[in-house]
Amino acid sequence: MFAGPKHIDTCTINHEVRLCNVPTPATVGATVALGAVAAVIYIVLYCRRVGRGQSWGQQAVGIRVVDAETGQPIGTGRAVGRFFGRYLSAVPCYLGFLWMLWDSRKQTWHDKLTNSLVVRG
Repeated sequence: MFAGPKHIDTCTINHEVRLCNVPTPATVGATVALGAVAAVIYIVLYCRRVGRGQSWGQQAVGIRVVDAETGQPIGTGRAVGRFFGRYLSAVPCYLGFLWMLWDSRKQTWHDKLTNSLVVRG
């Protein structure tokens, strides 16, 4: 946004009309596109890593995500589902995350959604 082309336009700062450098629509579009590409790259790299069993943070604290039935890594597709399922767990006041406190298998809602478990190791 800061390095892209700008044009001079009027703007209001503290109720005073002034001249400001405003990004062009092309600059805004390029910034949004680059942000979207960066988000997709992050999600793909993160989910591929979790699909193999551990993200970087999980590796640091010594936990991993496995299939609830086989104990094997969940794979990239289910890792993507688990990633977006976290938003579902967060919607009702983070109840989906707290669910593990009462669940016999210590699963959150996004773990139940993808039939996965978080285990030590």
